[in-house]
Amino acid sequence: MILITGRRAPQVPQVLKEQGFEVEIRDGATPEHASSGQDGFDAKGEAEVVVIEGDARTLERVLSASREVKPRSSRALRVAFTYNIKRGIAGDQEAEFDSPRTISAIVEALQGWGYEVVPIEAGPDLPARLDAVAPDLVFNIAEGWHGRSRESQVPAMLEYRGIPFVGSDSVSIALTLDKVLAKRLVASAGLDTPAFQVFRAADEPLNPALAFPLIVKPACEGSSKGIGEGAVVHDEEALRARVRHLRERYNQPALVEAYISGREFTVAVIGNGQDPCVLPVLEVAFNEAAGEFPVYSYEIKQEIVAGARYLCPAPIDGELAERLARRAREVFGALELRDLARVDFRLADDGTIHFLEVNPLPGLTPDYSDVCLIASAAGLTYQTLVGHLMRAALTRMGFPEEAMPGVVPLSTLAAGVGLGEAVG
Repeated sequence: MILITGRRAPQVPQVLKEQGFEVEIRDGATPEHASSGQDGFDAKGEAEVVVIEGDARTLERVLSASREVKPRSSRALRVAFTYNIKRGIAGDQEAEFDSPRTISAIVEALQGWGYEVVPIEAGPDLPARLDAVAPDLVFNIAEGWHGRSRESQVPAMLEYRGIPFVGSDSVSIALTLDKVLAKRLVASAGLDTPAFQVFRAADEPLNPALAFPLIVKPACEGSSKGIGEGAVVHDEEALRARVRHLRERYNQPALVEAYISGREFTVAVIGNGQDPCVLPVLEVAFNEAAGEFPVYSYEIKQEIVAGARYLCPAPIDGELAERLARRAREVFGALELRDLARVDFRLADDGTIHFLEVNPLPGLTPDYSDVCLIASAAGLTYQTLVGHLMRAALTRMGFPEEAMPGVVPLSTLAAGVGLGEAVG
């Protein structure tokens, strides 16, 4: 039995039945998925075809064999849109993947600017699919599958094949997923980041320069995976237990950092060159549910725990807003990022801005992801946000003006300063 939903779902059963499969179409989520907390399964028919249960690879093989690529339009750019989709697997295995709702929203936004969009799930057959599509460029949000360089797998393949794409190159994306390498590069640029140590085993001696409390994270995960209850430790016994847990759970080194008490901010950067645009600063304002030593945990990001409110523009003065904007640009430049990134900071009690991490593939779920909340506070619709990402990339690639979305230049927006408004 293959259980499916999505826009093309009604067209699929006959093709599969001819192959000997039983098929059932669901109008929305199954009850199990509707109550699971997994994002995107309450949306009806938004992605092309989504496998809720069953053999996804067989479905994709059959669809690929029957799919015809439309003749190229003489006017519209053909944009291949690459992604990895959530299918409701329990736990955090799919935390970095995107929901059908997000995928549908990006397709519609790109189509709204007049582009011919071909959605392609980034699987083993991606090179062949791209050959068949022959896109002018790729809008990539695929997270990859295995290893600490997984987010760079699709960009590296596109570079190898000479296909231009939206977003940072494979080197920068690989470096930023590895929090340790990113911190070392940022520190080498003279920028502040919490003192840290890498633990490859739980029994390694603790650097005496590190004082408790400390926070323990997986070295190479996104979406706050592995950062939750117990991440902040106050003694060596708890430290070693947490390192052991993360080593067993994620099979990678643990990053142990000095815990910085203070306010947390996230900054969205769009553009290229010496002066990319910084949108209004967002504050992650923790509440009592986040505990005495709050962190932007997996549970808070997934809304399992209502531990924070999102204030954008952040309630800060102009001087601090400018410092955060400048520091975000410095991180963006030090890591040689391009087009889009989200940079996270902690503000220490002494006023030091500490770099925590940067995400060059930030979430783009409408009305949910930090970048989307920030864009909304800046007065940008979702389609306009996607248009600015496309304009930044197309300008960098040297496409002519007629290929650009017709958006007002982001240079008209200043780093956000205001009383603070809860946007999520």
